[in-house]
Amino acid sequence: MSNIISKSLAILIVSFTIITGVSASGNATLESLTANTCADPSISVTYVQAYSPSLTAHALNTRAAFANVDTGAAEDWVFQGPDFLAWTDPQEFTVPLYRFFAEATGDYLYTTSTDGNPPSVPGFSFEIIVAYVYQTQVCGSVPLLGAWQKKAGDHFYTTSQPEHTTFMNLPSWVDAGIAGYVLPVSSDCTCGA
Repeated sequence: MSNIISKSLAILIVSFTIITGVSASGNATLESLTANTCADPSISVTYVQAYSPSLTAHALNTRAAFANVDTGAAEDWVFQGPDFLAWTDPQEFTVPLYRFFAEATGDYLYTTSTDGNPPSVPGFSFEIIVAYVYQTQVCGSVPLLGAWQKKAGDHFYTTSQPEHTTFMNLPSWVDAGIAGYVLPVSSDCTCGA
């Protein structure tokens, strides 16, 4: 009888491990965790930050999106470099990164929400979903940190903690929180996406 119970228990443990990716000891393999919680980084694209002198505003988008706006609307966006990697379409385990615009100041603000709908942001109007990002810090993601210059009405975003700290040490900038969690741009990035 104990032999039948042992074999049945062994079958259950093997089945559990195959289905969940978690071993009988409770440890999940890195591959199973990644496959079960991460969007595919190979289809992420580079997002850049650009500055418009005429609007006194920083904005985030893909290079192609900025080029399209510049071509069609004669805007004056100046690229400030690659900022992060994210997805242009919904991916499993990601949430929308919403872009809001303040007509009065020309300011752009970026945020996620917990319920999948654009949150209400006083003084700002929802414009578009600009990217899909993580809601929490998982899968090698880093925080997209915001800084706000109230007098000019301008938000600036960075994945660099030292750069964010520099802004926080300036008298006219305040912390705007974490907009979402994104993949860092690697040092060998060609950033042509």
